[in-house]
Amino acid sequence: MRNLMPLAWLVAAILVIDAAWNPMVLIVTALFPRSAASATTFDVAGSAMMLVTAIAFAIWTYHAGRNLLAAGYTDLEFSPASRVWWFLVPIMSLWKPLHGMREMWNASHGEPAYDLSAGLVTLWWAFYLGGNLVGAVLAAMAAADPSGSWLLWIVSALDAATSVTAILMVLRITRAQRQLGGAALTEVFA
Repeated sequence: MRNLMPLAWLVAAILVIDAAWNPMVLIVTALFPRSAASATTFDVAGSAMMLVTAIAFAIWTYHAGRNLLAAGYTDLEFSPASRVWWFLVPIMSLWKPLHGMREMWNASHGEPAYDLSAGLVTLWWAFYLGGNLVGAVLAAMAAADPSGSWLLWIVSALDAATSVTAILMVLRITRAQRQLGGAALTEVFA
């Protein structure tokens, strides 16, 4: 099994930067309201940051799934790759990634029923989906109303909540897999 703790901490750091991005943009925009050119630069950099976050999270998800296979879990519904690509499939991306992550959480924690609800995973998914939906609506409302920058602070708070729950989930799954790896090795040499 691969030690994912360095990768988990990297994902956590990227999630923190991603969550801090919008508040930073809001503060800079408030301090320098006439810098329209920098707003475009911030949008491009923000999109690049979201892409980096998605890639780092996908790499961690893939390797955490491979760890389950290395630990001897052969009865999983999701392959390491499918846990990642379900995020990209229209319509199915509304629930399949939740199921894949819930299965990974339960298997990593030694839960024999992989389809049981995992509270932190469900909370993360609610923030992820709900935050993206509500955030898009609020961002559109703020764009239509010049005095609506306070709406963007709500979007930032939702992003921060998503990031915090994602960090907790990633670190707890990673720690559980480290213990799972120890148990698997003990069984091999018993």
